[in-house]
Amino acid sequence: NVTAEVEGTGTVTADVLANVSSKITGRVEQVFVNEGDIVQKDQLLATLDTSSLKWGVETTRARLSSAVASAKVRQSEWKTEKALAASGAVSVEEARQYEERRAVATSAVRVAASEVGNAEYELSVAQIHSLSSGIVTKRWVVPGASVVPGQPMFTVADTRLIYVNASIDQSSSGKIRKGDAATVILRGREEHPLPGYVLRINPRADQATEEMVAEVAFELPMADFQLGQWANVMGDRLEPISAEMCPSCSL
Repeated sequence: NVTAEVEGTGTVTADVLANVSSKITGRVEQVFVNEGDIVQKDQLLATLDTSSLKWGVETTRARLSSAVASAKVRQSEWKTEKALAASGAVSVEEARQYEERRAVATSAVRVAASEVGNAEYELSVAQIHSLSSGIVTKRWVVPGASVVPGQPMFTVADTRLIYVNASIDQSSSGKIRKGDAATVILRGREEHPLPGYVLRINPRADQATEEMVAEVAFELPMADFQLGQWANVMGDRLEPISAEMCPSCSL
């Protein structure tokens, strides 16, 4: 039997909550996942409309092809004028004009190549992939919605490390330490207490509520994870957990 010395209440969260967003402005064409779905890293979550993006790629490639052809002509003209200038058939000043035209044409090729690269990049990021494996806790968009860079489209919780932000009375300060064993009881699952451990102790206390926050980590199947679920935490000092159960405790 375990005698609880410290008790607290808090909500369940994940150490990593990744907001997946678009890098370009566009319209959502397809959405492949919903809230509660389990996803893998790099899994395709949604796509943006690519009609204008494909047109942009074709247009910039045509400009690049034209710029390359023009640069070849200017290069040939410059070589001819350079040879004529060396033989005295034309003035050095006239040869320099052709050299300037060649330089301008070469610069136009570089600009066109940069435009092609940018257009191809925008087309590639029209596919929205998950940043990590986990569970979709929020779907912010629907097909047809417009998005801008940085606007959240999905929130994915990486459940490899989950914990309860437990609020504990300050009178328990000094009675708990990082790595101490604890028990987590999820609201509605009181008959199934879960073993856990103190992951971190917030060094700041709330003066108004006279409480401190301890993060108590525990394991839970991904399908049972609910972000924000209330939980009760009971700590005990009978037997601190081993380093294998708490790798971060030695940091």
